[in-house]
Amino acid sequence: MDSVLKSAIITTSAVIIAALIPIAFTDHWFSSQPAPKASPPATPSRASTIPGPASHNSTGPGLANILDPGFGSRGINALAFSPAGNTLATAGASGSTFLWNPANGHRIAKLTDPGSRGVLAVAFSPNGQILAVGDDNHHIYLWNPASQTLTATLTDPGSKGVYAVAFSPNGQILAAGDDNHHIYLWNPASQTLTATLTDPRSNGVNTLAFSPDGGTLAAGDYNGTTYLWSLATRALVATLPVPAPSGRAVDAVAFTPDGRLLATGAYDGTTYLWQAASHTPAGALPDPGPGTGVEAVAFSPDGRTLAVGDVNGSTFLWHVTSDTLTATLTIPGSGQSNVWAVAFSPNGKMLATGDHVGATYLWKIG
Repeated sequence: MDSVLKSAIITTSAVIIAALIPIAFTDHWFSSQPAPKASPPATPSRASTIPGPASHNSTGPGLANILDPGFGSRGINALAFSPAGNTLATAGASGSTFLWNPANGHRIAKLTDPGSRGVLAVAFSPNGQILAVGDDNHHIYLWNPASQTLTATLTDPGSKGVYAVAFSPNGQILAAGDDNHHIYLWNPASQTLTATLTDPRSNGVNTLAFSPDGGTLAAGDYNGTTYLWSLATRALVATLPVPAPSGRAVDAVAFTPDGRLLATGAYDGTTYLWQAASHTPAGALPDPGPGTGVEAVAFSPDGRTLAVGDVNGSTFLWHVTSDTLTATLTIPGSGQSNVWAVAFSPNGKMLATGDHVGATYLWKIG
């Protein structure tokens, strides 16, 4: 589903949670004015009015921080922690990618999209030296996150929006999926195109993920199908469809750190689990919300927890082995909001969730 068109209605309720750890809001990094107004005023008073997050256990996750660069209704399409965990990249329809210090919520830098279009995808290279940014203007920009300088620009051969980017575990391949049913494989060192993979049903590519061993690339498309590609042969090795009659778009895919399972989040409101080796179903996690679609999925670094973000403003934490729901994180406040992106910090102690109104929430997990 086109991320620019996503919307949902969320109703939240305040509950008491012992793990809630508020951090003071400072006017140089938190604001909530709509985007059209320049120099939005700070609103530190919001810190005292935010209700606690919903949780199924009184000692569970708690809200630790809110990052809001102030672009109002222009949502967060993508999130990524640096491999060292000291930087969080957030990007969205504002056309900028923001770098934050997740420890204190301070903004490090603002990287402005040269194409002046919305940013749809971000990914750090495994060594943390490259930040790849895909935009709606058929470009992938390679940034040096340390110096905040643009080092290269890759142009989508199909001249379509780049909806997904992902680095292989060894950093030698940068995969980019576009709205024109193609996945382009780039060499990030030489900035050269090395291969093109085509969606068999000519649907746009929403999401990409490499297996931990780097041998397989998973791609979810608009038509409700996830395709598995061999990186060695560039051949299609498996087709994993969303069960009929749904056929709803696959908006998120993720492998467990050990590569045993693949999760695919579909807009029918279900997260499907697959055995990665045999390509057979391993379970299905229905969204507990009222008929809501799944927008984002991420496994914790230890592989024990699966975070699922939905269009109803909630992120559900599932215990992978038992398929049991362990916690529900609900975006504070009221009004329309849905979760478009989720990411665990490398140490697994923090979870970032980005919503469609432009805020990123940091939750203490461990």
